[in-house]
This record gives sequence, C-alpha cells and structure tokens, in this order.
Amino acid sequence: ILHSCREDSDIFNRMLLSGFEFIQTWEGFVYHFTGRGAGSFDGDEERHKFWQQQMNNSTKDFIRKWGQNVNHTPMMKPIVFPKYEIGIVVENCTSQLLEALEPWCSYIYVDMEEFVVYSIKEQENSSFDIDKRVRGFDPNKHVVKDNITIKVDGNTFGNEEYRHIQNFSAIIQDSGEIGEFELGNIKIQINDLTTYENELIKYEKETKRVFI
Repeated sequence: ILHSCREDSDIFNRMLLSGFEFIQTWEGFVYHFTGRGAGSFDGDEERHKFWQQQMNNSTKDFIRKWGQNVNHTPMMKPIVFPKYEIGIVVENCTSQLLEALEPWCSYIYVDMEEFVVYSIKEQENSSFDIDKRVRGFDPNKHVVKDNITIKVDGNTFGNEEYRHIQNFSAIIQDSGEIGEFELGNIKIQINDLTTYENELIKYEKETKRVFI
C-alpha cells in the first residue's frame, strides 16, 4: 500500500514482528545510483513538490496501517507499538480536524455532512478505503461499538489532545485497562484490548480486517 515512501519502515516493522535479528555495522556503505529522495531534486521544484506530496500520502497510509508514525531507537531499530481497533467520535467537527484525526484511528465518526467530500478527495491519495473509515453520526443516537472509543469535542480540542492521540498506542500499552478515563479534553472508553499488530506482518492482499 506504500507505493513510493515509508515502504522501508513498513518492511522493517514487519521484519521485527517476524522475529528477525537486526545487526548494524558502522563500516558499511550504501551507494544510491538513483533516488527519489528530496535531496535528489535540488533545483527541480516541480519534482521536489511531487516527492513531498508522495511522502505526505505514504506517511498518512503508514499511520493508518500501524496506528503510529515511524518510530525507532537512536540506533534506528524499529519500535512497533500495539495496534488497536480505535473509533474516534468527533462532535463540532471541522474539515481540518477530520483531516488531522482520520489517519490515527480505524474509524472516525463526525457530525458534519461534508465528510463525504473529504472521503472522495482523500481517496485519490490513499490505498485504504476511506469511505469505510469515515462515517457520519448523530450525537444523540451514537452507540459505542469499537474496541476503544475516543470522544472529542472540536470546540475544546487542542495541541495537547492531538499529542495524546498521536501517542495513544504507547499510552494504552503502558497503563491501559478496561474502563473509562480522560486525557485532557478527550474521553476514552476501553471495551477490548485485543491488538492486531501481528496481522500486519502479512501482505495486504492476504489480510482481511478493513483497517489494514
């Protein structure tokens, strides 16, 4: 699903979960005879802009798949946190908030009609089925069905809450248990702590869960 960027980090995560041993040498050299990295496009603004867009798209798909950004130790060994089924329910949602939060969950439920426009536009940039991930809801009728539900109010959502969501897998791994609690201005309900990161070892065509 990662066509041009982040595919190396995806492979490293899968290798780590498969039990591969990582060995680093300080005496090795790698020569890139061709490359698509930003440094390869100095002086070519159009190609650099295209590469940056591809990087942004692949980063969002990496987050959609793993529930985290690229993480590694100072020695570049990958760090893989648990993958949970997470639903984010957003009241007073805006287009900007939908765009920021959607990659960080399995499903997102928003009280805005424009979510269809976002789904159509974002589908052009993603290998995931965005239409299945983004859903409308009525705040007076919504029933929690996801393993973990995060409730957000767009009127009180800020940088602190966003950082919590970005680090949510690590937070839950350290101290998560069945029940309800709050982090800043977000409310969290944990119904099931089943994790799915080992399913991500497989090739995408072999997996069945909709958030992979």
